[in-house]
Amino acid sequence: LHDSLSRIRKRLGGERFTELMTLLNTALIEQQRSEDIDAHRLWIAGLLKDYYDPMYNYQRGNSSRQILFRGERQELIEFLSLLLLRR
Repeated sequence: LHDSLSRIRKRLGGERFTELMTLLNTALIEQQRSEDIDAHRLWIAGLLKDYYDPMYNYQRGNSSRQILFRGERQELIEFLSLLLLRR
């Protein structure tokens, strides 16, 4: 986990990287003490918000592929069902 987080240090920026690494270390210590993994939610949420969400948005903005559908889970199920019926 440490190595993987270190690989994206530049993209996170020094301050945010340090925050996430501290949260990761705290979570690992807490997990060793009590086998509780809830503390991992903090650094994972930060990683999703500060790294993966911006990366996803960037990639989506640069894609030439057409987006066929956007919506909630149930709406997606209905959309896919209609596509299958058309075949």
